[in-house]
Amino acid sequence: MKRALFLLLICQLVIFCWSNDFYVARSENLVFYFPSSVKDDIADYLDISEEIFREKAVFFNQEKTSPVIVYIDDAIDSRRGEADPFKVNINMNFFFDPKQFTSFETLFAHEMIHILNFRSARKGLSAFDYYLKLGFIPLWVYEGFSEYFSRGDDPFFLYESKKFPFYTSNEMNIFYSRDPYDRAGGYSQSYHMLRSLYKKYDKRLLSLWQDISRSGNIKRYMKENLEPFSSFFEDFKKDLFKPPIKDKDINIITSGIDISGFRIKTGKSYYLDYYDNNRSKKALYKGNKRREFVVKDLHSFCIDDKGVIYFSRLVKKTGNIARYHIFKHVKNKTIKTNMRGIYPDIEGNLLTTSDGHGNILLYDINRPDRPIKRFKGFFSKIKDKTLYFFNTSESYLSRFFIDNDKVQTRLITYDKTGFDIIFIAGKPYIDIYENGKFFLKSENADEKIEYPGGNDIFYHNQRLYFRMLSPGSSSVVCK
Repeated sequence: MKRALFLLLICQLVIFCWSNDFYVARSENLVFYFPSSVKDDIADYLDISEEIFREKAVFFNQEKTSPVIVYIDDAIDSRRGEADPFKVNINMNFFFDPKQFTSFETLFAHEMIHILNFRSARKGLSAFDYYLKLGFIPLWVYEGFSEYFSRGDDPFFLYESKKFPFYTSNEMNIFYSRDPYDRAGGYSQSYHMLRSLYKKYDKRLLSLWQDISRSGNIKRYMKENLEPFSSFFEDFKKDLFKPPIKDKDINIITSGIDISGFRIKTGKSYYLDYYDNNRSKKALYKGNKRREFVVKDLHSFCIDDKGVIYFSRLVKKTGNIARYHIFKHVKNKTIKTNMRGIYPDIEGNLLTTSDGHGNILLYDINRPDRPIKRFKGFFSKIKDKTLYFFNTSESYLSRFFIDNDKVQTRLITYDKTGFDIIFIAGKPYIDIYENGKFFLKSENADEKIEYPGGNDIFYHNQRLYFRMLSPGSSSVVCK
């Protein structure tokens, strides 16, 4: 009895400490603890999280149990998400980049699926048996379930995954310990492997976690219900890594490890690529066949009509706090500004960014201390004093006339997008996926232009620039 009272007191102290330093928000199945820095944004995300929990609980045949505790931090450079198999709670970083396939919805669903699977595996087992049987589960199975069932069949993610090499079964068991590029590749291959299994076995695959709590050994389960590991890896490799289709109308502009953000400004090509051996940090380069280094350690960039570069870089402060700030690079000098965010775009004295919390920030570069406008959304472009941005919660592109100060209007709807905005003959287009093909779509619903695929596209002088990906490399091509 004394031990029980002591444990209860400890629990109360822990809850009090978190409650004292953090805000608390509750729904029927979730309890969120979060810092004051995100309190203005958290309400919408709690509602979204509750919907995700209910949907996944039904899908995985999960019985109602105690609420899931979710701890939110705002450190950016901390680990993005983690589900604890022992405490059965979630730790999440509150910074999201849907253009890099880490929206709030996919990240939360990923961690919640871990929790639901852990609960299924624990059912009817002692703590010792539960921990022991978790040790028999390969890493790609853990992550594959969460990756695939949080994303579904995302065509843009499928296209992006072509850049990673194939990993053997032994490599897939330890990809956590590899460099950031190979770790991302491990997650990607886990997604593909579970996707392949689910399309072939459907309900039998979903019984895997429940079976662990009954008979235990996952290798035995696969041998009896699905197929042996060794043959599955070989079949999967043959299916996924098919030779790329060659097109005589495609011209290669430049190649690298993982090129992104390609732009042409003042007659010069600019793009990002890895510069370090760990493939974790990117630098800005200019030139095509012969690249020239410009600046390193940046997330994204834009260039004004005079050739001045504005880029986003992570700035660490005291403690765990870090923020993306906009820097100005001109005449080989780099100057930190008070503007914040990622994916900057500039026209005249107006600069727009995304803050990573689901907001668009519009700045006047002559008064950079605070945004002049703020909108709910992600990824934005400015064209002719008009702001275009994605409303991610309702799946449409919005338009806002900056000088007229009118209410934003709905412009282009979508189901699947890569979050790109380009302008052809002055009209905005976004990249979408419909009926098995990639298209550029305008506000005219019937006006669609097919293109080879993927996100991170660019249009210039009647040519579309996009990326062709193969294991370990990428190329910017135009058509």
